[in-house]
Amino acid sequence: MTTVRITFPVDPAETPERYRLIHIIRNFGEELSLTLSRNDLAELSMNDVDVAIDRLVVRIKAKRKVKRVLKRIGEMLEKHLLQNSATVILVSDPA
Repeated sequence: MTTVRITFPVDPAETPERYRLIHIIRNFGEELSLTLSRNDLAELSMNDVDVAIDRLVVRIKAKRKVKRVLKRIGEMLEKHLLQNSATVILVSDPA
């Protein structure tokens, strides 16, 4: 299975800015999960989104959908103003 890891630089210090960023990440994750699910592209568990702090993992359903998933992730990152802080890593399973 191919996965995409999206990580965010969240400061471990207990600050209002940290909690604001976590809130934005979770909002991003919720919208991304719905978008990917509706278009049958990939899976992002809402349970994972609800507890996310600094990363999200997207499981792509088929290799032929990778480009579309990466495009949607990029669009959603821009919409939520996270494009300059997120790191997106594509991980392909050799199987």
